[in-house]
Amino acid sequence: MKPATILFFTIFFFSSHALAWTIKADFEDGTVGARAESPTDAFHMAAGRSYYANTPALSGNQSASVSVKKGETGYGVWGGGFTFPQKLKEGDEIWYRVNVYYPTGWSFSCKSCSQGMKFMRIKTASATGSSEGYIDTYIRGDNGGSNGNDPGTGGAIVADSEILNGFYGTGKTTQDIVNLGTRINRNQWYTYEIYVKFSSVRGKGIYRIWQDGNLIFEDLVAGTLLTPTSQSNVALLYTYWNTGAPATQTSYVDDIVITNEVPSRKDAQGNPYIGVGPSIYVAPPRWPSGGSGSSK
Repeated sequence: MKPATILFFTIFFFSSHALAWTIKADFEDGTVGARAESPTDAFHMAAGRSYYANTPALSGNQSASVSVKKGETGYGVWGGGFTFPQKLKEGDEIWYRVNVYYPTGWSFSCKSCSQGMKFMRIKTASATGSSEGYIDTYIRGDNGGSNGNDPGTGGAIVADSEILNGFYGTGKTTQDIVNLGTRINRNQWYTYEIYVKFSSVRGKGIYRIWQDGNLIFEDLVAGTLLTPTSQSNVALLYTYWNTGAPATQTSYVDDIVITNEVPSRKDAQGNPYIGVGPSIYVAPPRWPSGGSGSSK
């Protein structure tokens, strides 16, 4: 069995970059039908109705089915989460990539919420662990989810979080940044990736979103932490559906990667990213001048 979290350690005196790590969840090692919650190849926690599956699979032989029941909402009943080996703080970075598949009939409807279905999420917290909000992406239906008759057949990405709606004192007044990228077709795999540089200082934090390797959103203005001592150590996929899921339905995920180490691939704009495809290239740890080496 291969480990899903790879830790690189080094000891030196003049750099705070002492630990680099990569979490991989390819769902290859579990038994089909078993709950997809494992530190080696699946969600670490809150897996709810997520199970190892063998069709469809993007790569290898398996993926994970992620189900929700009509009317369901709340942490732990849909989706799953990952805990980081190290708390990320001011100046740290994270890349988070997931492949998703929505079958025929999947609805993104969210009947009384403007954003839509919560999707990829990075939690931020105070130094004592109190929640300070999420850096979120959403997927919303045709009418933004706010219309009770919304069939939810859309699938436009929304960048909308405490960061972008003014919670961090950015002065922004627009709640939603909508219709990013191309709309989602059913029965097709999509690759989504987010990148965050954590900073409480406006102009130093960064938030990017890619769809199938194409940069569809970038914010270089808003701070991404509430205070200089804020931190992050959890990433979620789904886990909460505002006002309850519109239907009992199942989607699929595969080849999730989360890393705090700069990937070697770059997008068309020259930004480092994990990118599209089953082969993941992550750079080795960055050593300070005169560094003493590492163990893996």
